[in-house]
Amino acid sequence: MMGDNVLTPQLWRKAQAIRQKHIQLNGTDIGRKQLASILGIGEDLARKILFALRNLSIIKAEDQLITPENVNLTELVIADLHIPYHDVTAIETMYEYLDVNKINPDIIVILGDLIDFYQVSAFSKDPTKMSVKEEIDIAREFLVNLRYKYPDAKIIYYEGNHEQRLNRYLMDNAGELYELVQGLLEDKLQLDDLDIEYKTDPFRIGKLWHLHGHERAGRSGNPEYITNVMWKFVHDNFIVGHYHRSQEKVFKSIDGTLYWGGAVGHLATTLEYAKLNNWTQGFAIVKYDSSGNFVADLKTVHGGQVF
Repeated sequence: MMGDNVLTPQLWRKAQAIRQKHIQLNGTDIGRKQLASILGIGEDLARKILFALRNLSIIKAEDQLITPENVNLTELVIADLHIPYHDVTAIETMYEYLDVNKINPDIIVILGDLIDFYQVSAFSKDPTKMSVKEEIDIAREFLVNLRYKYPDAKIIYYEGNHEQRLNRYLMDNAGELYELVQGLLEDKLQLDDLDIEYKTDPFRIGKLWHLHGHERAGRSGNPEYITNVMWKFVHDNFIVGHYHRSQEKVFKSIDGTLYWGGAVGHLATTLEYAKLNNWTQGFAIVKYDSSGNFVADLKTVHGGQVF
C-alpha cells in the first residue's frame, strides 16, 4: 500500500487531480474503491480523502473579510472574460458606468475564467490560434490596468475551470515536473507585484460565498435554473460565474431565514465553440455593512449600456 495509508501532500494532490479528471470525463464523481485502486491505498483512507474533497468549502471556510471597522464596503464582481476572447467594449462600458456613478470598489473579485487557455484545452485545437504565453501576456496587461485604475482596492482572483486547464495539462504531460512548476500562473502574471490574491477554494466575503460555479459534482452542463442547482450544494448565500448568464433568486429555510443566490454574466465575446447560446454579459455590485449583510445588484451590459 502506498505510504502505509498515510495521507501526504503528494497523495492529496494526486487524489485531487484524479477526481477532477474523472468528473470531467465521466460526469460523475469517482468512488472510493476506484480511487483506492488507482492510488494503491486502502478504501478507508480513500473514503476519508473523498469526504474532504467533497466538503472543501466547509472544511476550508475562511474568516469573513468584512470587519466592524470597515462599514459599507463596495465590491465589484466580474467573471468569465476568457482572454483573449474578452469583449473590450463591454469592459469599457462597465468602467464608464462605475466612473459616472462614482462607484469606487473597495474589493474586486475576478470570479474565474479570466483566461481561456485555448491551446491547453481538451478539445481539438487550431495551432494558429494564440499561444498560452500570448494569452497570459494580455491577461497581465488587463490586471495591470485594473490595479492602476483601482490602486487601493483589495483584488482577489479566484481560479475557474479554465485556469485549471493549465494545471491539468501539466499534470497530464509533465507530471514528474508538476511540483516544480506549481504556482506557474501566479508567477507569470506577477500577482504578488500587483498585490492580487489568488484563491483556489470557495471563500466568503461577509455572509456571501464566492464560487466560480464549476465546483459542483455531476454534469457540468449549463442548467436553465442556475441558482436552484447551486443552492443544492451551497445551502447559503452565494454568487457564481461560469454559466455566462445573469440570474438571482431568494431561498427560504424552514426557520424562515432568507438566503440569496446569484449568477453574474460574462464579459467575453461569442466563443467559437458556442456560437448559438443564451448568454448575457454583465457584472455585479455588492454592498456590505459592518455585520457582513449585503445587497447584490446584478448588472447587464448590452449595446454599450448598463441595465
